[in-house]
Amino acid sequence: MAMTEFIAAIELSSTKISGIAGKKNEDGTMQVLAFSKADATSYMKKGVVYNLDKTAQAITAIVKDLEQMLNSKIAKVYVGIAGQSIHTIKNVINRTLKERQLITQELVDSVCDENIDIPNNDMTILEVAPQEFRIGNDYQLDPVGVASDHLEGQFMNVVCRDTVKRSLVHSFEKADIEIADLLVAPLAAARLLVPESDRRSGCIFVDFGAETTTIAIFKNDLLRFLTVIPLGSHNITKDLTSLKIEESRAEYLKLRVGDLNYKESDDDVVETFFLDEEKTREVPLIKINDIIKARAEEIIANVWNQIQVSGYHDKLLAGMIITGGGSNLNGLIDLIKHITHIERVKIGNPTIEIAHSKLIKELKEKEANNSLNTILGLLAAGDMNCAKIDKVVEGTLFEGEEMIKKQEKTPEEIKEELRLQQQKKEEEEKIRQEKLKEQKLREEEEEKKRKKKNKKSWTSSLIKKFEEVQKNIFNENDEIKND
Repeated sequence: MAMTEFIAAIELSSTKISGIAGKKNEDGTMQVLAFSKADATSYMKKGVVYNLDKTAQAITAIVKDLEQMLNSKIAKVYVGIAGQSIHTIKNVINRTLKERQLITQELVDSVCDENIDIPNNDMTILEVAPQEFRIGNDYQLDPVGVASDHLEGQFMNVVCRDTVKRSLVHSFEKADIEIADLLVAPLAAARLLVPESDRRSGCIFVDFGAETTTIAIFKNDLLRFLTVIPLGSHNITKDLTSLKIEESRAEYLKLRVGDLNYKESDDDVVETFFLDEEKTREVPLIKINDIIKARAEEIIANVWNQIQVSGYHDKLLAGMIITGGGSNLNGLIDLIKHITHIERVKIGNPTIEIAHSKLIKELKEKEANNSLNTILGLLAAGDMNCAKIDKVVEGTLFEGEEMIKKQEKTPEEIKEELRLQQQKKEEEEKIRQEKLKEQKLREEEEEKKRKKKNKKSWTSSLIKKFEEVQKNIFNENDEIKND
């Protein structure tokens, strides 16, 4: 059965392009209906489109896969944009008013428009994260209605290089796929994984990707800082290939053998691991873990440096929430705590319940933990129906068949059919006129009642006034007698 209502989204990351389709249920859960992915290591670099043609081909193939699973055509998709150049720029707009007056919505809108219109060299604004407005020494989320002679708007603009956005958009144009909305992928993931209470208290959201690591900081439920560093878990994989092994084997060592808490035993026994299936080459486990730990420490140190640069390192009561394929490293949480001294560090889990299904079970078995959170965030952020709805043509649905039927009728039958149609129209018109007549009579009757009621009300009022006058006269007479 064809699906007629669903949300579709596509995520472009450093190593793969993923597509998903699903819907939001009335009970608040989210259901995944279709999923497809393609390797993108040859045409994506650090989350940025490198080869437009190959990217367009992959997008087309993924959309076709989704359509086949849905048994329905896709009209448009939500697209996540990420990559190395994405970061926040704080901007302040000041307005001095001629006199003290109430702040209007028009004034607030004009300040917001001025923020967007400010040129940012070769950067383009992807999203404006709402911040406070300063009036005097007070900060207001909504200043409308407050009296002041000065308004200061503070904005956190999420930007990226203009060429990055254009390359992404052009790849979808080449694939002839309409973009429903361009979403900042790490923010979509954060909104899915970080509870509102943590965003209010203040927290760090870190997405450990393959070639990049994204840091987003929230305080008072507002985005305060966002940046991307050009290091990821794939750097660890490449480091392990120095052991003269294939990347696939290095990936296995990283996730299955590596342990950031590993310590060499005190005795003389040296634990080793075979690098090949034939078990002809072996290496000490301590060497494998030293390689993994060295790069992991570098990534975490860079993350901590950016947190300090933000100025919020000592204001984040909810600690750190991590996600991404790199978050699956054994012992990563302990290493983060050791380097940053952040006490609360946890793996992010969706705040929206994902309805259990056979597809979800298969995805959990095939995909690495936490690797689907970003595309699920894009799905959760969508609110438009992405299904292609064929336009309903007025008139006969099967026009050809109807014409044949008409051709098979005799002139007498056609004449009788027209007569019946005319008769039906006349009867419908007669009924309509009768209803109009009845409605007019009701309105006239209601008008009479209304006039009668008003007249009665006026008469009662006049009598009441007369009684009051008469009462006053009697009171005056009584006073004269008393005198």
